[in-house]
Amino acid sequence: MNQNTNTSIQTTTTTINNNSSNSNKKVINKSTFHSDHYYILLKINYTQKLYTQKVEPLINKAIEKCFGETGKLVSDTKIINYNQSNQNLILRCHKDSFSAIWASLSLFSDFENFPCYLEIIKVSPWLLSLGNKDRFSISNSN
Repeated sequence: MNQNTNTSIQTTTTTINNNSSNSNKKVINKSTFHSDHYYILLKINYTQKLYTQKVEPLINKAIEKCFGETGKLVSDTKIINYNQSNQNLILRCHKDSFSAIWASLSLFSDFENFPCYLEIIKVSPWLLSLGNKDRFSISNSN
């Protein structure tokens, strides 16, 4: 498997015997895709206008505040997209640090001495599923 891909495929083969004879075997192959990353759609609720260059320090501050400098280094987060008009953000993180990232984003409360909280709208191991507004939404926000 190529190391640059963020999915892995697990194949399971099941053999079912129909009746008692060996001639009526039915083989079922199932493939399951597993992502190495999670994507988090979140809304930044901040009293000040937040420009693109301030978003990454905000996310790093949230992780660092909860888990220290080491947590920030091992989190391996990447900002995929930031919409400045509605302050929505798509963040990618590795599946091993997903729970810690979610916790740190949920507990974040201030940035540069102004109140700021990060509202998790949707979480998925697949980037494409974040485009559907109703499926697996945590809240009804856009």
